[in-house]
Amino acid sequence: MHVVYVAVGEAQMSTIPKLFDREQLKRLKNECGGLQTLLKLNGSIFHVYGGVARLRAPKTMRFNPEAKGFKRRPCWLYQHHPDGCPRVADECSFAHGADDLLS
Repeated sequence: MHVVYVAVGEAQMSTIPKLFDREQLKRLKNECGGLQTLLKLNGSIFHVYGGVARLRAPKTMRFNPEAKGFKRRPCWLYQHHPDGCPRVADECSFAHGADDLLS
């Protein structure tokens, strides 16, 4: 199954570091190579192009437990975004909690 994503928010890359204090940016640099690297390495969550970072959310989902990756990983938005995932568990390709994970 191919998951289609739609941008649910975006920011100019030049403004994003201003959201963090110096210590947080230093920690990001040490742990993963920096903020831009973190965003690019998490392409299922963020899309970085032309100096703009966009937050992605699954647009559509077909219930297909046989599909590669379906409900095999936790939903980053559900776990980390202040507003949670814009999709309910039944409409998201990723797991919303341990009970939603497929092995």
